[in-house]
Amino acid sequence: MDKLYELGMEYLSGGPDIAEDESKALECFCVLAEKKYDPALSILYNLGCKYLIVKGEKYNDINKAIEYFKIAANQGYDKAIKGLYKIGISYLTGDQRLKRNYNKAVELLKYLADHDYTNAQFCLGLCYLYGEIKEWNRVGAHFIKSKSSECADFIDRLYRLGVDFINDDRTIVQSKAFEYFQSAADKGDANAQYCLGLCYLHGR
Repeated sequence: MDKLYELGMEYLSGGPDIAEDESKALECFCVLAEKKYDPALSILYNLGCKYLIVKGEKYNDINKAIEYFKIAANQGYDKAIKGLYKIGISYLTGDQRLKRNYNKAVELLKYLADHDYTNAQFCLGLCYLYGEIKEWNRVGAHFIKSKSSECADFIDRLYRLGVDFINDDRTIVQSKAFEYFQSAADKGDANAQYCLGLCYLHGR
């Protein structure tokens, strides 16, 4: 594995005997990633970060960053998982460098939720409750950036969100939100447990 890694690094940086070729380097690192070779996973993560470097008012290449992060995240590389989560939240709430895109946010959060990432499961539950509305810019951002059971304002807003869920008759909304709150609650997420309690309390 070390020789394949060295070959990948040579393709990545180029040298006297080999031309720089990121696509060939990626081929080497992907083979190593499937074997959970940690140095290759680290390189893939760092490459993803490179594409997040800001050029002007936008990221260098957000799609490339997601591609590299996913390769490493598929093997459970924690930094890559958190990198994808941050991109998902940026798509959800919008920021100066990334235009808000609810569908892309849900796609990334769903990917992470299916990989058992608790924060993504909780946030995805909120997505299914709140839906694609402008309120995410105000309320949703507050939920995610102040995600603390000790924050009284957070609990109050979360309670009101729970009430919205209780009063929502859309079966698909109820079942999907419940599913992801249950997954996160099973892993000890206090906020998800709170929402789940509201669901059980009101027979949903």
